[in-house]
Amino acid sequence: MACPNSGAQATDRALASPLDCTDLVDTIATATGDEQQRALLLLVRKCINRQEREQVYEANGIHVLSEVVSSGDTYLTQLYALKCLGWATNDSSKLSEPALEKLRESVREATPEELTSLECLADAVGG
Repeated sequence: MACPNSGAQATDRALASPLDCTDLVDTIATATGDEQQRALLLLVRKCINRQEREQVYEANGIHVLSEVVSSGDTYLTQLYALKCLGWATNDSSKLSEPALEKLRESVREATPEELTSLECLADAVGG
């Protein structure tokens, strides 16, 4: 399988970015395509930390991420947003389990190209 390197290089550059959660939520709300996807990946990494998640909630992140899950352009953007929202069900009931499940059901099937991209990503990180 052929995996392009350009996307990985762009993601590596984006991961070095010092953006805070509020900036990332704003970017996710206004950007499209690769820029939105990179911001979501950065947000997933930041959401591991509970204090960072609180910033996401204060920045209207639940609404923004829910919109991305419901109408995201790519399967990956939907998955990244859903992952961030998954933590919200455990944090002071910021999002109910039924609401998360409804969002989960709205994620569309991945295209063959998107599945190949995920396989390349897994190979790149050693998974």
